[in-house]
Order: sequence, then C-alpha cells, then structure tokens
Amino acid sequence: MSTFADLYGDLLNLGGQDSTGDALSISKRGVNRAYRRILSLSGQVSSQREFTLTSVSGTSQYGSGPYVKRILNIDDPTNNRQVEQITKGDYDALYPGTTTSGDPRNYYILGSFGVNAQPSSASALSFASDATSDNGSIRINGFVSGVYTTEEVTLNGTSAVASSNSYTTVERITKIQEDTTNHAGTVTVTSNSAAVTVVKIPFHMDSPTHLWVEFYPKPDAAITYTVRAEMNKPNLINDGDWPDIDEDFHDAILYLAAGEVLPVFGQEVLGARLMQKGEDQIDALLGTRVSRNLVRQFVNVTTSASITPTRPLISGVDIL
Repeated sequence: MSTFADLYGDLLNLGGQDSTGDALSISKRGVNRAYRRILSLSGQVSSQREFTLTSVSGTSQYGSGPYVKRILNIDDPTNNRQVEQITKGDYDALYPGTTTSGDPRNYYILGSFGVNAQPSSASALSFASDATSDNGSIRINGFVSGVYTTEEVTLNGTSAVASSNSYTTVERITKIQEDTTNHAGTVTVTSNSAAVTVVKIPFHMDSPTHLWVEFYPKPDAAITYTVRAEMNKPNLINDGDWPDIDEDFHDAILYLAAGEVLPVFGQEVLGARLMQKGEDQIDALLGTRVSRNLVRQFVNVTTSASITPTRPLISGVDIL
C-alpha cells in the first residue's frame, strides 16, 4: 500500500540515490511508466466521470477537459432531454452552413485540439505562470491570417508575456523542457485582452489535448449541461497520490520501475530480479493461468469396419 512518494522513495533507496536532481526525476518517470503499463494491461486506463459544460450564446464549439477520452452522453437538464450525438457526415449533410440558433438538440465530435477555447477574433496570446520562478519557453502552433505558424515565447514568472503574432486559431501550445529553465507552475494562456482563457496548462503537463464538440443549433442562451465521459486516469503527480489499482499490487509498480531504473544507478542484477517479480505480480493481477492439455491414452485398440463403439468406453478399462 503505497503513495507516489513511497514508491519513488523506495526506488531511490534501492538504487542508493539521494532524493534530488536527475535521480529523483528518473525515479518519478520510471514509477509513472510502470503505473501506466499496469493500467493498460489490466484495462484500467480510464474511468467514467461527470462534469458540466455551460454554453454561451452565439458559440457552437466547445472544448472539454484534458483528461476526456470519449464522451458518452450529454444531458440537458433545463429541457429535460438528452442532446443526441450525430456524425460529422450527418452534420454536414443536414446543416450545411446553418446559422440556426436555439436550444441544441444535436452535437458531433469536432476533433482534438491543444486548447479548450479559441480566440474570439485574431488576437495576440498572453502567457503567465502562477510560479515566479518559471522562465521556460513555450511553443505556439496556430494559424495567422490563414498561414500555419510556429512561434516561441519565454515565460517571465507571473508577469504576462505576449506573442508576436495574432492568432485566429490555436492548434497546440507546448512547454519546452530544458535543463537550464524552470516550469514549476500552472501556465494560463489568454487572448483578446484576457477576455478569453485559451488554455491552462498545469505544472505536470507539457502539452494537453482537449476533445471538442459542436452543437446544433447554435446555443442562444447559457445552459449548463451534464456531460458523462470516459476519462483517462492521470499520472501520479503529488507525493500523496494513490495508485488507482488494487492495493495488493502496488508493489508491482515498484518492481517494474526498478527493472528500468536500477540499471541506470548501477544495480543491474537487482533490477533484473525485481523486474521478474513485477512480471509475476502482473500475471497474478491479470489472473493468468497456464493451461495444461490432458492427454488420455487408449488401450487394446483394434481396427473395426465400423467407427461406432459397441458399448460406452469405460475409464480404467478402455482408457487410462
């Protein structure tokens, strides 16, 4: 039964390392890679959750949170009905170029973007962290006057830093990790003189992905919808985070991570031994069993013109 701090702390102890610098980073990454492998193998990478989405009059496209993998249904409690999902093809065939507004009855999956809102018009982007020490670079990918453009800006802690270009659409915003810079806070990106929050990137993410939907008709009022979705489980981030698997198999995370990390710390033999223990625990977690074929031997076999036996076979007499 282990928290994130327990797991990476044990890993550092096994490797004879201090809880600082590269050793700490390597251990944390190793623990999360082992955790995600177990989640994937056991079919537990996602879980069903609910969140709310509030429409804005005149806006038909909306981004969801960074962990949403698949939307299951959208409920409209104001009108006591479900907003029905349709395909992109149906949307294009039924409502080409429509400007109809009202209470949405349908939605389709627009796609995935690296932001959960877009500028309301061509606008420079503003970047600020909630950590004064943040001085890392951010890469912007988006469209400027219809041209796909890439730009980099450098954070200045909690002070806002603006992009050089004005973006009509933002495709993705990515932190650039370098040894000489720091990304310790949540970065907030705004547009249109801070009127639109384009995305918030938490300290533990480099480049989030958001699933987008488009409603029909275009909302003409604010309605708060209940969205049920299949959502990816996040990595272990804070020291007190608890692995979302059976507690009896928390050690498997440590063993698998040890198999990857300990050779880096010069502990190849111990790493290999613990890796095998981790694989054994995965077998137990998945309920793996070795099937054995039962071979039965016939006795006193004779040929016959007929393949139909004259009486039932008797165990111990006809077969051993």
